[in-house]
Amino acid sequence: MTQEQLTEILKDGETGSELDLLSEREIEFFSLLSQGTPSHIMLVEMGIDADDLALLKASIRKKL
Repeated sequence: MTQEQLTEILKDGETGSELDLLSEREIEFFSLLSQGTPSHIMLVEMGIDADDLALLKASIRKKL
């Protein structure tokens, strides 16, 4: 699933959905995750460190 496909799916959801709370960065993470991208590759592709990835995951869990 590409980031564009995931963004389109999220846009088609109900207004006010919890998914609307996700930032573009969180959607990018979700897209990579749905493609089965390993964490160490996500770090490189997103240009973040392991601590930032952990914060991103925690933020998504809290929102959803």
